[in-house]
Amino acid sequence: MKFDVLLTTQILSLNFISEDRDFRHRLIMKLHEDGFSDKEISNYLNEKGIVSPRGLDYYPKLIWVTRKKLRDREVRKENYEIEIGKMSFYLMKQ
Repeated sequence: MKFDVLLTTQILSLNFISEDRDFRHRLIMKLHEDGFSDKEISNYLNEKGIVSPRGLDYYPKLIWVTRKKLRDREVRKENYEIEIGKMSFYLMKQ
C-alpha cells in the first residue's frame, strides 16, 4: 500500500529572536523611519557601542540587509501558508 505526502509551509522559518536582537531590530527600523540613512544608522549604532550579533561594528550594507530580512520576516508572518497534499507511506508485511 502506498501513500504520498506533500507538505509546504513558510511559517516554520519564523524562529525565536532574543530580546537583545529584537531591540537592535526595532532600533534600526525606528531610525530608518525617522529618516536616517543606512550609513547614519551604522554610525549611530557604532557610536553607542551597539555591536552586531557577531560582535562586530555595523556598516551600511549590514544595515540594509538587516532591514531587508526584517521586511521579509514580516511578510512571512502575515502571509504564511500551509499546504497538505499527496501523502506516501509504504506498509510492509512482516
